[in-house]
Amino acid sequence: MLKKGDTIRASSTEELVDISTELESQGYTTDFLYEKDGVKGSGV
Repeated sequence: MLKKGDTIRASSTEELVDISTELESQGYTTDFLYEKDGVKGSGV
């Protein structure tokens, strides 16, 4: 079971979308923080 603040790592945008879709189908609300090439951001 996931808890608020748990870290989930994805190696690609496609994998991130798949993970988000799977989690939402299980009733989780997702909000992602990311870092790529030294740039940090967030997305839903």
